[in-house]
Amino acid sequence: MESIAASARIVLHIQRETALHVDYCASFGLSKEEMEKLPEKMECTAYSRYILDVGQSEDWLALQVALAPCLIGYGAIAQRLYTEEKTLRDGNRYWKWIENYVAEDYTEAVRLGSELLETHMRKVSPSRMEELIKIFIRATELEIEFWSMGLGSGRQ
Repeated sequence: MESIAASARIVLHIQRETALHVDYCASFGLSKEEMEKLPEKMECTAYSRYILDVGQSEDWLALQVALAPCLIGYGAIAQRLYTEEKTLRDGNRYWKWIENYVAEDYTEAVRLGSELLETHMRKVSPSRMEELIKIFIRATELEIEFWSMGLGSGRQ
């Protein structure tokens, strides 16, 4: 039951995170309606469909592993940028994004997600561990492509 409750809290956080993204885009003059009309880029399609595929064809743990590069990665990147002395704060168009991902609710979601993974990964067989590692590697590759798209170096 604890894993279910922790997963539910993470899902609730995703809902809040989505609202933060919509508000963040609005600060640049891009409305939710405009975003919904834009075509989805290949990198976004590949990554989101991979997550959906894992969720539909694998078990709960595999889905958590597939989501981990996003959940844990964003927290780690934001924490590094937030604490880095060289990070520009004033006039940084991404500063609000950084603050959102070091906020208490997000760091709690990362802690819960990491704890769930640690707890459940201890219980799997070596062969299952290898399968889950492959899922994590692929999800990480797709997350990198997703970031590359956002940075403008992805395929157009």
